[in-house]
Amino acid sequence: MGKPSSPFIPVDSVESLGRKIVARNGEAIGRRLDFYLIRTTLDIRPAGFGTESQNRLNAIIETIGQRAQPIIVSVETPVLETSPVDIPVAADGDHTVYSMKFALEHFGAWEGATPTLAASLHGVAGFVNDESAADNVSVTRFTAL
Repeated sequence: MGKPSSPFIPVDSVESLGRKIVARNGEAIGRRLDFYLIRTTLDIRPAGFGTESQNRLNAIIETIGQRAQPIIVSVETPVLETSPVDIPVAADGDHTVYSMKFALEHFGAWEGATPTLAASLHGVAGFVNDESAADNVSVTRFTAL
């Protein structure tokens, strides 16, 4: 087998909008990644252009992008939880909790930052994070094995 005739190598197992995704020779995700979990009582499901939940999701991604590029994003199925301890506004009773997991290519971009990612979300698209009983969003950094 000879060299590829193009600087692009097709990734046969993945398709996006019916087209093959390509990468240049040598392009890879090779750094340490930062993983985060955002939990909120506000709907952040991708629901189509112009919807309130989609606008919130976009606002989260734009806020994250102020310091680092999210390269893996997963919005989880909402779950009904009783008194989730990490979201003070939902401290009593049953609440629907929406979660988003994501990875950042720039390790440490939000770690120790001022303001924090959680504080940066405060006031954006209805999110409250001012260390009060009204907080409706939590941000947790975690490590992968």
